[in-house]
Amino acid sequence: MAATKWSQINSTDQYKLTYPLTLKTSDKTITLPKGAEATLTESTELSMIKVQLQKFQLKDCADKQIETDLELVSNSNSVSANMSKGCVLEVFIEKQDENSKSFFNVL
Repeated sequence: MAATKWSQINSTDQYKLTYPLTLKTSDKTITLPKGAEATLTESTELSMIKVQLQKFQLKDCADKQIETDLELVSNSNSVSANMSKGCVLEVFIEKQDENSKSFFNVL
């Protein structure tokens, strides 16, 4: 199944990662595995910087206190991600790339 476009992601569907996503803290690296499940909980337009912020609640997350640095996602030059406390994956998508493929598929 093809990856869902960022502009098509909504809060009524559940999603899974199409490939492993690696994020870093100040002292370690964590990898969210391919197939990790998530639900969109918030989508906010940050018009001042021409970015869409999408927040996803991860379903199975062992460390709810972990926070990672914001970094570019390896398969994109205009999508960044980080994890905040409570196992929330925050994804920042530049407006020009809202119609590009995300790293999620619908479950």
